[in-house]
Amino acid sequence: MEMRRILSLDGGGIRGLVSCLWLAGVEDALLKAGKPGVLKSFDLLAGSSTGAVIACGMGIGLSPTQLAELYRAQRHTIFPGIAERLWSRAGRVLAHGPSAPKYDGTGLDRVLRQVFGDTRLGQLKMPVLVTGYDTLSRKPVMFKSFLPRHEDLLVWEVCRASAAAPTYFPAHGMVIQGQPYSMIDGGVVANNPTACAIAEAMRKDARVGDSHELVVLSVGTGVHEFGLDREMGSWVMTHERMRIPPGNREFAINMSNQRHWAPPMQRYIAECIAGKAGPRGCDFNMRWTGSMVGDIYRILKRGGIFLYPWDGRDPKKPGKLRLMYEANPMSLLIEQAGGAASTGRQRMLEVQPRHLHQRVPVFLGSRQEVEAAVEYHRRADQAEAESTA
Repeated sequence: MEMRRILSLDGGGIRGLVSCLWLAGVEDALLKAGKPGVLKSFDLLAGSSTGAVIACGMGIGLSPTQLAELYRAQRHTIFPGIAERLWSRAGRVLAHGPSAPKYDGTGLDRVLRQVFGDTRLGQLKMPVLVTGYDTLSRKPVMFKSFLPRHEDLLVWEVCRASAAAPTYFPAHGMVIQGQPYSMIDGGVVANNPTACAIAEAMRKDARVGDSHELVVLSVGTGVHEFGLDREMGSWVMTHERMRIPPGNREFAINMSNQRHWAPPMQRYIAECIAGKAGPRGCDFNMRWTGSMVGDIYRILKRGGIFLYPWDGRDPKKPGKLRLMYEANPMSLLIEQAGGAASTGRQRMLEVQPRHLHQRVPVFLGSRQEVEAAVEYHRRADQAEAESTA
């Protein structure tokens, strides 16, 4: 089974509309270039929560545009207005206490039944993987359209299981091969199902030696933080829809390399250090752990900027960090959380990869501060161009 090209779709509730609109744009671009549409451009679709609905919708042949219209048309059926919601929830609170979910799930059930009818998971037009979590066994469940024991499962039930977001919808009861399950949101397992899809591709496609041979398009609807609950043995969402706080005056950079930086970077840092008395008119703190992951996590929580610029120690290298497996993944997280990512002269996610270990300068963090650092480079480039004109 070929699984080299993977489309991974995050959770995010009604924001699945954003994913559909983005995929519709990708489809238009592909068709204009004379290439197959989105569905024919991938070997495996993977989805969590609302991403599961999109993946299965594409699996029955719906286009991204049709799915976007579905979200628009049915949003109030799935998420009723406050009056209807409060009236419905009053009874659930009496029966189940204050932890009862906001919605009773009947609207979601109705929409999913209408869209998928009696279609079985094994009838989807291409391989689909959907994440879920069983609260009875306290174990993740990976629904697979190509797995014999899952082939006869109703698609609408699989989607309902993966979309049962705690506090929003009730758990969904299912029976799989005679075994009872109480399923909740696949995002509890993996809000971004990319890693699950990669593992599945490496198991199923004998020609894939390692993950370097895969092409993955991950379409997200936000950044969510998970913490490991050691007693449960699973990951639990601790912070939903993270947004990088604006205005935090902190920069993370290896100051030991300062003497090697280009003039615009030298000036940017010098003016940050100058504090209130300098051109920036405010004091900055410096934070540097020497670990990109640690620094980026702090920026997601507190704001600020992470910089690993070009330096003159090896002028032939455009930067230190690798585009494909360091800069790009972090840039995706930062942008999904409302920040910005740049090389200093170009948006990071628009850099065209030329080879696997390609290096780039890296500016990541709060949008305002990244744009300020980029502006120093723009002015320097402009001055140089004018001086040589």
